Amino acid sequence: MALSVLIIEDSLTQAQLIGRLFERAGFAPGLATNRPNALQELARQTWALLVIDVFMADENSLDHIDDYRRAAPNTPIAVMTAIRKGAPLAASHSLNAARRARVDFILPKPFRFEDIQQVCQEVIHRRDNPNPGQILYL
Repeated sequence: MALSVLIIEDSLTQAQLIGRLFERAGFAPGLATNRPNALQELARQTWALLVIDVFMADENSLDHIDDYRRAAPNTPIAVMTAIRKGAPLAASHSLNAARRARVDFILPKPFRFEDIQQVCQEVIHRRDNPNPGQILYL
């Protein structure tokens, strides 16, 4: 049985593309395009991994990390954020906020299949060897 990943991304097209990458890595993807839908999914079933876009519509998902943690305790969290050329300060602020939020993985967009594979392997490793590790930056 494949492990499951809930991808929380406001662009359905991007969520589907990202879902295919996780599926290729052996994880069964589920999609939510906003926080209320994501919280409903988290109440409905258990997920092996949450992958959350930092900027969704008008909100910063990092402001709601505690909501996700309460809904899915002990579930690793990966955040995705676009690193824009010419805006290194904004990227730095996002990465620092993610570190302060103690997320497990940071996936700067655009990322490659190898990045997804690495996250999936680490989730499996942590599941098999439950010992909190360091944040994995890709």
